[in-house]
Amino acid sequence: MSEENEPRKHITEALAGKAFVPETHEQREEREATEDYVKCAAARYLPL
Repeated sequence: MSEENEPRKHITEALAGKAFVPETHEQREEREATEDYVKCAAARYLPL
């Protein structure tokens, strides 16, 4: 990242930190299932 974008990055991280809300167990399971699905789909359609 270029030096001129550094302040924006810090501001974004600060805002993200303040807006952070811990996810519930159900939200975590759903997110992990979605990530696994995306990984499997990528592996299927984008063979290395």
